[in-house]
Parts: sequence; structure tokens; C-alpha cells
Amino acid sequence: MQKFQYGYLLNLLWLIIPLTALVVYYLRWQLKTEKSVFKPNIANHILPHRNVLQDRIKLSLFFVSIVFLILAIANPQIGVKGEKIKGKGLDIMLLLDVSNSMLAEDIQPNRISRAKFFITKFLDQLKHDRVGLVLFAGSSYLQVPLTIDFTSIKMSMPIIDPSNFPSQGTNIGEAVTMAGKTLGLVESKSKAIVIITDGEDHDQEASAAIEIARKNGIKVFAIGVGEEKGAPIPVGNGEYKKDENGNIVMTSFNRSVLENLASIGNGSFYHLGQQGDIVEDVVAELNKLEGKDFEDFDMSNFNSYFYWFALAALLLLFVEFMLPSLDYKQFFKNISSIGFIILFSLSSTAQTKEIEAQNKKSRTLIRNGNSSYQNNNFDKAELNYRKALVLNPKNKSANFNLGNTLYSQQKFQESQEYYEKSIDKNDDKFLRARAYHNMGNACFKSNQLEQAILVYENALKLNPSDIDTKYNLAMAKKQQNNKGGGKNDQKQDKKDNQDKKDDQKKSGGNGNPQEKPEEAKSEPKPDNKSMSKEQAQRLLEALKNQEQNTQNKMEAKKTKPEPKKGEKDW
Repeated sequence: MQKFQYGYLLNLLWLIIPLTALVVYYLRWQLKTEKSVFKPNIANHILPHRNVLQDRIKLSLFFVSIVFLILAIANPQIGVKGEKIKGKGLDIMLLLDVSNSMLAEDIQPNRISRAKFFITKFLDQLKHDRVGLVLFAGSSYLQVPLTIDFTSIKMSMPIIDPSNFPSQGTNIGEAVTMAGKTLGLVESKSKAIVIITDGEDHDQEASAAIEIARKNGIKVFAIGVGEEKGAPIPVGNGEYKKDENGNIVMTSFNRSVLENLASIGNGSFYHLGQQGDIVEDVVAELNKLEGKDFEDFDMSNFNSYFYWFALAALLLLFVEFMLPSLDYKQFFKNISSIGFIILFSLSSTAQTKEIEAQNKKSRTLIRNGNSSYQNNNFDKAELNYRKALVLNPKNKSANFNLGNTLYSQQKFQESQEYYEKSIDKNDDKFLRARAYHNMGNACFKSNQLEQAILVYENALKLNPSDIDTKYNLAMAKKQQNNKGGGKNDQKQDKKDNQDKKDDQKKSGGNGNPQEKPEEAKSEPKPDNKSMSKEQAQRLLEALKNQEQNTQNKMEAKKTKPEPKKGEKDW
């Protein structure tokens, strides 16, 4: 694996083009001016003799050395020190329905958003499993192959939109076949397929494909999204999808179809509807399967090779310096300058190696902290994270994970400091959004409601589709509006005190720290038991309307097939 540590600095190479043009223009202007001011016989006596070819060679050497210097400061790296990661878990393929019927709003905010939210929470509950993602409608797409890095799946959630998939329908059979090939059609008890769909319609091949998967030891689970009463499909501007006769299409959640598919796949059926949270039930059922040992590589360690490019640049500059003359004074002057640059480069190389050693030790401490955190040994986890920060105070992962650990120990105000440090100069907006989310939780627990609202809003600016943050923002606003309400506040405080133990459980389940900041999970939510389910639903619906204008849609980077003739487009 090869990369440039500071790849953005490669844009400096574009400056060579205007710089070259400027130098050429200057030389031509100089020559033209000399000819216009002095006659040739006089110029030979007044101006020193210049070798035009030598000047061109000097300029070429200079510009090539600039190219090598830019490559050096960008620091080319090769990941040759892959760390072997061993674990025992399952291979799970998630099949997400992205047909237009998933836009129905019989559950809030709509079926597809609730399905994506389920996937995010589901991934937060997994530990040593490998997960892949297939999107399907009329056709299927392997969005993410099997991976232990769930960040790649989470980062794809905001860009998933049924409008990006013109081939509509619910071709479950093709999706199951693709998932089976990805898992490998070799008999095993450690593989599972989880179909997330409204079951509004399905092809005739679904049952046959699931039967083949079952024979190869792959269990198939079905998660039905929506309500059986059905709902229209919004198409924008307050309009709803109509059939060829002009009637509004009503899409219904088909329980019997999905129960039958789950039965064929020797799995279970779950209903993802208006009420209840099924994440823990699905994870508990998957944990009953027999896990398998696996090995993977984490190419997080890289060797730097900037010094080779720096050396090449220095050699070219040396030759360029020596070309003007062989005067001894000039020679020793040039040698002294180059010697100083070489010593400076050697010193920088030694410092770089020392920094790499510290970073390696820091990563080891972070992994030890992660292990202690997962075992609920928060004191030991805190100690390891603080040691890592002594070696590298700007480590985003260590700051983020230390914030989680302090939060789990109910040190809410102190955790805010480390969440803020993990946000500072962090280029990954999704990781900044998670850090803002957690900081908002800490502010909420510290009764800093105004600050919590501000932080939650910052998180939503970076990740507008995060339903978890929207929910917490609604709670914070509701509690702020009720502040000073006398008895109601006293009852609220009593409920908050009564549910502190539940907060500890939530923080451990949803806030697992990670070694690498880009793998950080979604974090614990503030206590929400003081709200009824009906109130929470109304708040979410109101907040959805407020945030509708801020939703960002990213164009999916894939070839879109033409719709098949004769198939339903929902």
C-alpha cells in the first residue's frame, strides 16, 4: 500500500508551470533589452560572456530539483508493516432495499432512514465480525465487500438514496445470490445474510436463492420495515406516486412474505416498525451462531521515503551550483551551503524516526486502552489513553477515546475537553460529527442545555442524516423549554437520577473506542426515558421538517443501469 502522507502538498507541482513561463519570459526580455541598449561589439566588453546552453541546463536542473523537493515534503510512504489482527466472529452480509417504496413515511422519518439508522446501531453492537453491504432494487450492487472496518459502511449511509437507483423493484433473489457469492458458497456455520426490506414485492427467484444459501449453511434473517397499513410514496412538492391509471400508489409492508423467506433460510423474522428497538434482539440471535477464527491485516504502519527524494534534489542543486564557474571561493561556498543542508536533512531524518517510534508506542497504548474499555475497566483504559497522549498530545483517536472513558465514569465536564481536542484540525467531517455528538451528550448530562443544543447543531451541520443526534437535539430543546417548570422539572430530575445506571450501559454499548480515529463508533445518547414514545415520535417529526432544507445529497459514483421493461418502479 502506497500513499503520500501530505498528499495535498502535491498541488504545489502546478506552480512549476507559471514559474517556468515567468523565467522564460524574463530571459527573453533580458536578451532583448541588452540588444536594444548595447551594440554587439560594445556588449562583449561591458557584459560578461554567458553560455546560453549552460543557462538552460542550470534552469532545467533547478526545476527538476524543485519537483523532487515537493515530492519529499509530501512524504511518500509504503505500508510494509502490516499488523496481523486475529479474531473470532461471523461473516455477515447486509442486504438493504433501496426501492422507491422505502421512501414511504408510515414510520418516521421514512422507511429508508430508519433502515440506515438500524444498520448504524447494529454495527455499533458488533465486535469481531466481518460485515459487507449489498444495495438492491431492480438490480443489486455490492456497495462494501466483507470488512472489519465498519467506517466504510457507515460513511456510505448518507449517500444512499432510492433516487440514485433507476432500476426499481424488489429483486431479493439477485441480492441473495450476490451475497452468497461474496460469502463463498462453502458450507459453514459462521455466515449469515440479513435482508432489510419492506417486502412490498419480490421476485420468484428469492425463495430458490435463499434455499441455496441455506444448503450452504448460511442463515437468512429478514427484517421488515414499515407498517402493514401502508402509506403513499412521496415524489416531492407534496405529491405522491401514482399508477398508470392516475391513482395514488399505496405501498404496504408484507409480513407474510418476509416470514416465509426467513423460514426458508432457517433464520428469524423481525419487524422494524414504529415501536420498539430490535437491534439487540438481532445481535443476540446472531451471537448464537458459531464464530470462526480469522486473520486480517491492518496496514496502519508506514515507512517514509522522503529522504531519497530530498537527496536527489540536493544532488541536482549541487550540480547546478557548480556549473557557473570553477572558482575555488565559489566552490567552497557552494560546498558549505550543501553541507549545511545535508546535515539539516540527516537531523530531520533522525527526528522522523524518533517520532515514528513514539507513534508506534502510542498505538500500542491505545489498543490496550480499547481492550480495557471493552471489559469495562475504565480506570485502566483512562491510564493507557493518557500515556498515549503524553507521547502524542494531538492524537485524535486517543483524545476521542479518553473522552468516551471519562463519559462512562460520569466525568462529563472533563470529557468535553478531550472531545474538543479530537475535533480540532480533524479533516474527517463524519468523525467530527461523532465527536460533537458525544460532546453534546456530555453537556446534556452536565445540565448545560444551551451548550448541548449548540454542539448538537454543529454535529448536524456535518452529518444532517444522523437521526440519533436529531433525537438528542429534540430532547435538549424540550428540556430547555420546560426548564423552570416547577414540578415537571423535579420529576424530570428524579427520572434522570433513577436512570444513571442505564446511561453506563448505553455508553458501553454504543461508545466503543477504536485504535484509529476513522473507526470511531457512534456514541451514547443522553437518558431519554423521561419522554413517552408518542412524544419522541412527534419531536422527531417536527425536527425532520426543520432539517429538511439542510439535507445534503451526494451523487452515487456508480453506473446506473436502465430500468427493465414491465417492472414496477417502486
